[in-house]
Amino acid sequence: MPRAGTRRCPVCAEFKPAAGAAARTGWRPHAGVGGANRCKRCANDKLERRPCGRCNRVGASKLVGVATWVCLTCLDAETLRASMLPTRRSTWFRTLAARADYLQLHNLLRARVHLWVVPRTAWCPLFMARFVLWRRWGVVVGLLVGPQEGAHVARAGQRLCDAEELASYFRQLCNPAAPLGSIWPAGDQPILVTGTTDPDLVQARAEVEAAEGLAQSLRLRSYRSTLSERTATEGWSRLAFNQDPLGTPECTLVRRAREALQAAGLPTADNPRALGAAGVPAVTFRALYAGSRF
Repeated sequence: MPRAGTRRCPVCAEFKPAAGAAARTGWRPHAGVGGANRCKRCANDKLERRPCGRCNRVGASKLVGVATWVCLTCLDAETLRASMLPTRRSTWFRTLAARADYLQLHNLLRARVHLWVVPRTAWCPLFMARFVLWRRWGVVVGLLVGPQEGAHVARAGQRLCDAEELASYFRQLCNPAAPLGSIWPAGDQPILVTGTTDPDLVQARAEVEAAEGLAQSLRLRSYRSTLSERTATEGWSRLAFNQDPLGTPECTLVRRAREALQAAGLPTADNPRALGAAGVPAVTFRALYAGSRF
């Protein structure tokens, strides 16, 4: 829910102060779809809400050349094709609609995914972990919406899994009519459930087996740690890693990424792939990473 005294920027969809000194200095004219004003940050970045000249979707876009507006996701895809890392833009996924569209793309391209990951929270794009897994091991990761609040609780300084809450999550995940609104990712790729141990998955596997069959329930693999970037990349440079994924000293997240592959039963032999590599797996990685179908 928006805070009182705020209004939503039509470009980035964030809520900013609507009155007072902050409002007087924080809004700028917006000539894109819907008109009105945009927040100061979007104005400084020269962003407007316009139809994308690449994918035709309406969203936060930037002028490229003389008259072509390109949305941020398509710009990110173009950056990846040049084997460069796009700007971090997690703020563009703050709206539920943006997250739903992003996860739907993962479902649409599910046949090309090597590994599915269930984050510990309902929403975590795991950008850094997915970048590491592709650049170092050539693994395309698909995201599933994470479990509801309460599936992982803090006790005695540790994040522990509530097996019943997790089982409830998988019961909804297997039911297209459930409020979770997700679709079970058909196929045989492993599904790595972060923040869990094998005993935590007993009830969850039972729910999946009842709905999808034994073979599908066996796809669930436990991984005790998290693949979140938080506190796991200190002293490490993603730019240096992109330039030399084999020679750059490993951080905690890179070690966890290898452990995650082991937990999922996937090969851990080095298979570095460039961000701009050719071929279907590379195209899929860029599409899922940037959130662009273009």
